[in-house]
Amino acid sequence: MGMFSYMDKITGEQICGGDEVRLYRLVKGNVVEEMRGIYNCYGAVDVEDQTYHAVLVEGKMKSVTDEMRNAISFSGDIWLSDEWGEIVGEHFCEDESSGICAILESNYHSGFTPTERSLDDPDQGWRQEVEEDDWEDEDEEDEAGDWEDEEDEDALEIDNSAYGEY
Repeated sequence: MGMFSYMDKITGEQICGGDEVRLYRLVKGNVVEEMRGIYNCYGAVDVEDQTYHAVLVEGKMKSVTDEMRNAISFSGDIWLSDEWGEIVGEHFCEDESSGICAILESNYHSGFTPTERSLDDPDQGWRQEVEEDDWEDEDEEDEAGDWEDEEDEDALEIDNSAYGEY
């Protein structure tokens, strides 16, 4: 599976690899797993980059331990509440209250409660920088159009006599 990423649920900003994030796995609007750390461009935070990881156990969020990770049959996955294929399936189903909700750590505020998944990043986590040349000032365009219509008194006239008649 290729790279993919999300748009921050709070601000709509693009989330890219290397960004500090909070990721929530939602099932029917309820958080069943949360991880924080450096985003890996593949829908998760690698174990070595996690600053926090918890999963819903018996109605309470519990910090993930090595014992928990080892006890799960699909322990090759980073997400522990279900197999990765199932999580991806949830994220791309019609129910917007299931899937992955992502926010940039810098945008997090206490009281934020995720209930809907994030939008997918159409650029798949490749940061899109805006170059100044891409933006044109409408006033500059209008001014440019005005001077083209006027004759410039100081303009050089070209002597075409050397080219003969045509």
